[in-house]
Amino acid sequence: MIVFDTETTGLPLADSAPLSSQPKIIEIALMKLDEDMNVLESYERLVNPEIPIPKDATAVNGILDSDVENMPPFVGILNELSDFFIGQDKIFAHNVVFDMRMLVFELRRIGYEYKFPYPKNQICTVEMSKPLLSTDDAPRSLRLVDLYHHAFDKKHDKAHRAMDDVKALVEYMKWMKEKELIWLI
Repeated sequence: MIVFDTETTGLPLADSAPLSSQPKIIEIALMKLDEDMNVLESYERLVNPEIPIPKDATAVNGILDSDVENMPPFVGILNELSDFFIGQDKIFAHNVVFDMRMLVFELRRIGYEYKFPYPKNQICTVEMSKPLLSTDDAPRSLRLVDLYHHAFDKKHDKAHRAMDDVKALVEYMKWMKEKELIWLI
């Protein structure tokens, strides 16, 4: 199984918007886990979007143009990503629709959308966490920072950096498994 997160140049536009207007990935992080949720492998990479990073995006994730200027564009990490994904049947993300959509935009730009080894099961931890909202000690929201605080009574300090979010999500998923709130692992 893979747990992943992306940081991007912005939020996606309507599907009818031109691909050239859709956001680009500027950071991606992945962890490959076994059934017991032990980390087998990890991958983290800053990506050059080949456009200036909007100030609004930098305000969220802290990633500057200077951080990515000497990094490869997405096509330059395609083989590494493909190798990481091959043979995996599950992928988890906090708002999996968003992160998979960002990945598809990048793959579509380089003509690889239908050639990529996507895991067949895409599992969203936002959706899996919804039952927590009906508990007496419900988290403030389904944002990862709030769910992390709910689970561990401590702050997730490095939110919106891809690998830090992946690490926090893996911890949270382990907590959910211990509490028998997660059964797909």
